[in-house]
Amino acid sequence: MSVLWASPGGYEAVLMASGFIFYRQVEEMIQVPFPTEGELAKAARQLRADKAVAEESSREESGC
Repeated sequence: MSVLWASPGGYEAVLMASGFIFYRQVEEMIQVPFPTEGELAKAARQLRADKAVAEESSREESGC
């Protein structure tokens, strides 16, 4: 299924795998904003910090 077109009013045209095109009203459009470059960098730093803490905790528990 692929969305061919979507309107601000909550309607969209959808192409199905069978080749049919449906025009439907979507009750609630969900908008997911793309993160900015700064937000991605912050998330990557946090992930690395969390991983380092987990690895350090694992070493302490194993006694190495």
